[in-house]
Amino acid sequence: MDDCLILEETESTNSVAEGLARDGALHGFAVLAKKQTGGRGRLGRFWVSPGGLGLYCTIILRPNLELIDYPKLTLAAGVAVAEALAGLGVITDLKWPNDIFIAGRKCGGILVESSALEEESANNYALVGIGLNVNTTAVDFDKLSHQAISLRQACGGKIFNIDEIFSVIRKAILAEVCELERHGFARILDRWQRYDLLRGRRARWLRNDGVVVEGLAEGIDDQGQLLVRTDDGVIHPVISGDVNLVQHGSTK
Repeated sequence: MDDCLILEETESTNSVAEGLARDGALHGFAVLAKKQTGGRGRLGRFWVSPGGLGLYCTIILRPNLELIDYPKLTLAAGVAVAEALAGLGVITDLKWPNDIFIAGRKCGGILVESSALEEESANNYALVGIGLNVNTTAVDFDKLSHQAISLRQACGGKIFNIDEIFSVIRKAILAEVCELERHGFARILDRWQRYDLLRGRRARWLRNDGVVVEGLAEGIDDQGQLLVRTDDGVIHPVISGDVNLVQHGSTK
């Protein structure tokens, strides 16, 4: 594929894609690796990337968007992944802002990073990194087996073609970017809400300053912020930080 760099192994596809984007790689160019040694997720977390068993890729975007709309790319990518997997017969949920869940366990994540954005700069770019457990088994997950799940596990042991999944997901993401550019966020928001794992359930938000806020998740607003209503009736818009479900007094 002329519009994709395929690597046997790399530390992080986002890191490789960042260098390519700085050097002028075009919109839609992707980096795909069979294995990552330093895959990373949101909030600096490590993403387990066993060789040949998952989808580890980054897609370079140069969207025609206002800078204020760049954060919505994470949610647009989530819808794209969820709908692409639905087309393959896999039903998923989305946990704000970037996690992909199946049956209450994490299947994947999306990490969107961007350049130092400048007004009206043709050099602005965003990187959509995707880590997806595809053919992983409980043995491969080891200690994470009770928290994680793969497409293979969710589909009765079916082995998936990772290259085909990559192709379907990239096509879907580029289509969602066009949707965001042409029609705004409203239709993406409506579709995202169909997959919302948190809405109507109690959630615990760990703010960046260490303060914990717990309440009822009420979905996301038209800016892509999660809304959490605490027991005193105050609605807190969540911009960043860590959010988890609360079940029987514990986080999940």
